[in-house]
Amino acid sequence: MEPHESCNIRKLWRNLADQRESLLADQDQIFQSVIDRNEKLEEEVAELRRDLYVWKKAYAECVAASEQSVEEMTMLKARVSHLDCLKDQSPIVLGLIDGDGNIFRKELLELGLQGGRLAAQLLTDRILGYQQRQDQSGGRFQLWVYIFLNMKGLQQTLVASNVCNQDAFEAFVTGFNQANPRFTINDVHAGKEAADVKIKEYLLSYARFTHTSKIFFGGGHDNGYLHTLTELQSERLLDKIVLLKGYKRVAAELQTLLLPTLEIESLFMPEKLSVAKWSNGCNQHASPAWTVKESPAALSYSKVASSGVEYFGKQSNISISTPAGLRRPNPHLELHKNVPPPCNLFYLAQYCINGDNCQYAHDYILSPEQYDMLRVNAKKAPCPAVKKDLPCALGDNCPLGHKCPSGPECLYFSRGKCFFKGATMHVFD
Repeated sequence: MEPHESCNIRKLWRNLADQRESLLADQDQIFQSVIDRNEKLEEEVAELRRDLYVWKKAYAECVAASEQSVEEMTMLKARVSHLDCLKDQSPIVLGLIDGDGNIFRKELLELGLQGGRLAAQLLTDRILGYQQRQDQSGGRFQLWVYIFLNMKGLQQTLVASNVCNQDAFEAFVTGFNQANPRFTINDVHAGKEAADVKIKEYLLSYARFTHTSKIFFGGGHDNGYLHTLTELQSERLLDKIVLLKGYKRVAAELQTLLLPTLEIESLFMPEKLSVAKWSNGCNQHASPAWTVKESPAALSYSKVASSGVEYFGKQSNISISTPAGLRRPNPHLELHKNVPPPCNLFYLAQYCINGDNCQYAHDYILSPEQYDMLRVNAKKAPCPAVKKDLPCALGDNCPLGHKCPSGPECLYFSRGKCFFKGATMHVFD
């Protein structure tokens, strides 16, 4: 091979090698460009998917809102139609009763089916009779009666206290519900204040309803209804409420409202049932109204001693320590230094508006000396009613203080820091 030919071949080879390197570089660049483009497209696709999800969700919410609006519109039209119909109907008189506190008499419950019908008749006669005496227009009224209660809890309490048996109670409820299509006993089942919640809502709704003439409210045993009633008072609707008495004693704070009262003596029990909580396991879910009068925490020393309880060395005919669920204050501490200290209202006024949520104790057995000590200490706390310059429903029987213990010369009062803030609490004759 000639030298010049060999030289040409090497040049050609170098050119081919350079072209190969250039093509490989171009290929790498193309591949990288494709990869970068693909990653960018994947990001765009992911973003589009997110946007699509958001728009789909927004669309679904709009559809749901539209459907709800249509449903609400249908309901409103039905209500308007119903109100138009009511224009030509008689005004409503409502009986709204807390059945856990207003308990029908034993004589009625024992009659079963017939007793339920008789109870409905008594309610009808007395409520409409009262309304017709108050309303001289001579118009007619529609009477509706709703009773809310814990059916199982009340039934167990009635059976445990020998008021009636289970069959009689169930028959009574059936008889009452059958007596009038507008009368019903509603079971709210177990649960703290389950009946109260429904009654409060019914009370507010019906009182605000212009077609309601009067509401006969059977919940006077429970201070828990005070807030609802004062709300109606602020709306100037309290004149629609008549207190349908069950127990003879109306809750102290409700007495301050001075509501007109209807008492049907032959209908409801005048006193609270006296079933001790520790004597029957089936009463665990009973309303406090069924057990307060003779509950373990309300027992005085004399009651405990008469039943044979040993109390700080004092013993009656049987020597036992302490009933289940009760305890004794620590004899080495002052009464108010026990943790928690006893509740003044529970022991001295036989009621406590806080019930099981009270921060003070309801389960002590107190001696006569400890009751005297409790009375003295209770007077050191201001009465909430007098503190707000309101009349106290308990008057001189109120366990709390109506006057500052330090008298008119109270240093804290002169500095504006005394807890006895009522206008008359530092005025002494």
